[in-house]
Amino acid sequence: HYDVEQRRAWAPDALDAGEWRTRVSSGFVLVAEAAAAVAGFVRVDPPGWIDLLFVDPDCARAGLGGTLLAAACRWSVEQ
Repeated sequence: HYDVEQRRAWAPDALDAGEWRTRVSSGFVLVAEAAAAVAGFVRVDPPGWIDLLFVDPDCARAGLGGTLLAAACRWSVEQ
């Protein structure tokens, strides 16, 4: 559903693994699993901004994105 330019902005061809590790090791990260695999995740910056939200396409349209977003919002309000 996204054009090539959008996908490259969000997922560049050359991933900086160190930068990615730093990004996901800070803030609040919630991971959802299905069948022992990552089904989706959300990451919230300490000020309460949603930074990343992903749902595996195989798990789409089941409410997982909304559940992750609601949990992230609850965490943000509690902080």
